[in-house]
Amino acid sequence: MTSETIQITDSFGNSYSLNYKKNEYPSLLELIKDHIITSIGDCKGRAWCGTCAVRLLKGNPQIDIETPEMQKLQEIKINNWTELRLACQIPLNSSLHKNHWEIIDSRKHM
Repeated sequence: MTSETIQITDSFGNSYSLNYKKNEYPSLLELIKDHIITSIGDCKGRAWCGTCAVRLLKGNPQIDIETPEMQKLQEIKINNWTELRLACQIPLNSSLHKNHWEIIDSRKHM
């Protein structure tokens, strides 16, 4: 199986290039927790807390957005909230290859 690469910038500005295989993790959140930071995703992937908010910096993944995620994202008080997603709701598949995401500390914006 081919390895994919994704770029993640944490809330401190540190950048990471992470390799993954399609469906190796159930979501982008789990990849981030395994390799970068464990203190996100307080609700364990249920789209209830908004602590795993990420902003797309580069790329155009084809990912559907469901109503509960949309509602939680609207609660985050940040400009251009429409560029945000919850990492727990992003399936780790090949459409994320070469994308660049920034972790947002949503606790500062809620």
